[in-house]
Amino acid sequence: MSDLSFTWNGVSSDSMGVCVTRLPARFSAAQRVTTQVVTGRDGVLTIDDGALNEETMLCECYLPYEQGVTVAELDAIKKWLRGSGWWTQSDAPGRRFRARITDAISFSAWVPGFSDRLFGITLYAEPYEYVSPEPDDITVTSSGTRITNPGTAPSAPKITIYAHGDFTVSVGACYMEFEGISGGIIVDSELLDCLSLNGAQLLNSHVTLDDFPKLASGASYVSWTGSVTSVVITPRWRYY
Repeated sequence: MSDLSFTWNGVSSDSMGVCVTRLPARFSAAQRVTTQVVTGRDGVLTIDDGALNEETMLCECYLPYEQGVTVAELDAIKKWLRGSGWWTQSDAPGRRFRARITDAISFSAWVPGFSDRLFGITLYAEPYEYVSPEPDDITVTSSGTRITNPGTAPSAPKITIYAHGDFTVSVGACYMEFEGISGGIIVDSELLDCLSLNGAQLLNSHVTLDDFPKLASGASYVSWTGSVTSVVITPRWRYY
């Protein structure tokens, strides 16, 4: 096996017998900006919507000739390398990427007449590196508790609030008002939705907020008023 390796959706390249010749480059995602020429103004007007672009990652591999022995069957490898999920690579310990493999993969013969095959994988990755393995949930039972984001980018957490009736919760700079809650509610900053505790019912109409909460890099505070018993944060720490 190569010293280089990757894991896609929990399955490692080594376990499939895939040899890696080049891993994707690490990247700093591009900002999503548009520019506009304004008459009489030097340069251009830059409009930044605060979002980052998806990035393309390229991985180069080959399959040795021992297919079906120490190397998985080609059909199994083709089935594995598709869809969406988590990607990790050996040169980025402690990090993982959300990505999708949607382009065709061509498994070309290395030498005509032999079954060694070269191929490349194109991944389209979300613009952040996430902590791997996923960090534990943070349970807050006292209003005014400080939590610290170790990443370099704001995280988009899932926040589970256990409470009844009407109450307010502040997470970092986000202030939220809740009405008529029975048992609890989930506020998911990735889905941009508020859900029942079992995730089956939308409860957006029970919540007033200017924006969904983000946990800035460094310290944030969690506080509340009303009948809240605890706030459980799935932090989703991430890096630019």
